[in-house]
Amino acid sequence: MSFPYLASISYVGTQYSGFQIQPALPTIQGMLWGSLKNLESTIALPYGASRTDAGVHAQDQKIFFKTEKSWDSAVLRKAIQAYLPEDIQINTVHSVPEDFAFRKAIVAKRYCYRLSLGGRRNPMENFHRWHIPGSFQLDLLRINEVLKCLCGTHDFSSFRASECVAPSPIKTLYRFEALEDDQGLSIRFDGNQFLMHQVRILTGTLIEFIKNKLSANDLRSILAEKDRTRSGPTAPPHGLTLEKIWLDPKTGLSEPFEIPKA
Repeated sequence: MSFPYLASISYVGTQYSGFQIQPALPTIQGMLWGSLKNLESTIALPYGASRTDAGVHAQDQKIFFKTEKSWDSAVLRKAIQAYLPEDIQINTVHSVPEDFAFRKAIVAKRYCYRLSLGGRRNPMENFHRWHIPGSFQLDLLRINEVLKCLCGTHDFSSFRASECVAPSPIKTLYRFEALEDDQGLSIRFDGNQFLMHQVRILTGTLIEFIKNKLSANDLRSILAEKDRTRSGPTAPPHGLTLEKIWLDPKTGLSEPFEIPKA
């Protein structure tokens, strides 16, 4: 008999080669598995809700794993944390039913990409924000109106890494918006699923639009043409954070995800 658990974790991805375990490389999944094996030596590999890239951070990554004995959730959280470095934090651990369907329970994900545009680089933000030098005239109302054309259910082949192995490029983007923050600009993405590098390519393409290298019609054409060579560069990973995972509210482990009104 095994005992399933769901955890929420946060991490700074700077020192890691992504979430997914890789031979001889430091990864988030590998660190978690190593910690769990200190508690139960034959424990199976834990799974994550999102395979973040090397250098990408997370505030609310969801982790599913099973133990061979029953643990008190609070005790288990502290026990796992005891074997992890300071840049990986176990936020919560919850016991879930034996028939808990982890993948099917995931309703939506939120990523946030942080930018600083022009001015001086803030060294305190070097590992969490992409600094783009130059002079920019931002019209957020115009930007967000244009970004709406990329929301909805589409074939996102133009914003997909060439090495992406997802069986379908058709995904639903519920929200794609730019917000001013105290250090620059935050780009928010809510979707049901994301292709490899999709958020980073969308961000790089948005920067081309902000620089007036692409027009609103160009963005619509890029989406329609399903051609990666037409979209912008892949933004660097360090500005990206997986902020939240919404689960089916029937699990009792998440508030409902609200689809933005058109």
